[in-house]
Amino acid sequence: MFVNLDHIAIAVKNLDESISIYTDKLGFELVAEEELEERGLRLAVLSGAGAPIELLEDTTGEGTVAKFIAKHGPGLHHLAFNVEDIGKAMEELKARGMEFTTSEPNKGAGGKLIAFIHPRSTGGLMIELVQKI
Repeated sequence: MFVNLDHIAIAVKNLDESISIYTDKLGFELVAEEELEERGLRLAVLSGAGAPIELLEDTTGEGTVAKFIAKHGPGLHHLAFNVEDIGKAMEELKARGMEFTTSEPNKGAGGKLIAFIHPRSTGGLMIELVQKI
């Protein structure tokens, strides 16, 4: 079902400052920046250590990343895994008792289809399924 690790997502308070830390001080390469207005997110994708790192900044002050930071502070937000067929993967995982944050996949960064397994089902860590289109 899971093909490979797609990315590691980190919730940040300030995307520009975090990009500077990861590129100037840690040596990562900025690959892409994107704003998902409908989801209230700005994000940056970095490479340089195997799986890409995705930095997430909430742009509304009320979105899921803002709520995550208010509760847990900045840090690891989720792990994302590629799947070949997101609908089939969701069905299989639901049959195994996994709970998703939405009933259907949504459009994510880069136009990919995404779905999140709720942390209640995984022992505390959100897991994202990603299907490349």
